Amino acid sequence: TLAHTKSIEYVYSHPYKAAEIFAEYYDVPLEVSLMTIYKKTIGEGRTLSWELKEENLNHLFDMIKKHNLLENVPETLDESVNLEVLNSCGAKDFDTFIKEEIDPIFPLGMTYEEFKKKAMEIDGIDE
Repeated sequence: TLAHTKSIEYVYSHPYKAAEIFAEYYDVPLEVSLMTIYKKTIGEGRTLSWELKEENLNHLFDMIKKHNLLENVPETLDESVNLEVLNSCGAKDFDTFIKEEIDPIFPLGMTYEEFKKKAMEIDGIDE
């Protein structure tokens, strides 16, 4: 769980390098992967997150049950998700991480062109 949160931190902190990894593993052009990261970290808001909101989990759980998307679904959300794992793994608080480490560098409202320029600068990429 901690490794997952650290990987999301890396996407936010080093988006260009993360885009290179994304492009290689998903066999897409680098520009597509960088645009995707921009969209998920700035364009749509901070939609790439490790935050688990019980309301969202309940909605997902209900949809899985309603549409029979999985076999052997537990009766309750508590039987399938343990929120304490995330809370105790040593992960940073997502909102604090964003406010202190990301907002000053990659603020919401930044254009894609500004984002790309800053991302390249952070990772030492020359055009």
